[in-house]
Amino acid sequence: MDNMIRNVSNAVGAAMKTISGLSVSNCTIKVSSEVLLQKSTEVTNQVKRIKGYFEELRNLLEKTEAYWISERGDGIRQEYISKQDEITRIVKRLEEHPIDLVNIAQNYSATELKIQETIQSLPTAL
Repeated sequence: MDNMIRNVSNAVGAAMKTISGLSVSNCTIKVSSEVLLQKSTEVTNQVKRIKGYFEELRNLLEKTEAYWISERGDGIRQEYISKQDEITRIVKRLEEHPIDLVNIAQNYSATELKIQETIQSLPTAL
């Protein structure tokens, strides 16, 4: 699971690192909107898998109540329950990354369109 979270973090980091190639002075964008949308989809799928793993773990722990009846079993289940809010918070934060990537892609596309419209409206003869 740590590897999955690391992969999500790496995918977002790679996209953001590429975005950091944006230079205001010469307006160089080193990533296309399509790549951002693709990375957004990849991150979304990985976050869904992570969420599914936590759900599966919760279900498995709940099932142990029927046969693992001891202080240790209760302690393990209680420990997971005590971390549930933190897990939920982490997953929600991970879910924000693909939304950010989509927003950036939409901003790029809108800006490209405005630039093209501006270029088209310029007089062709000097």
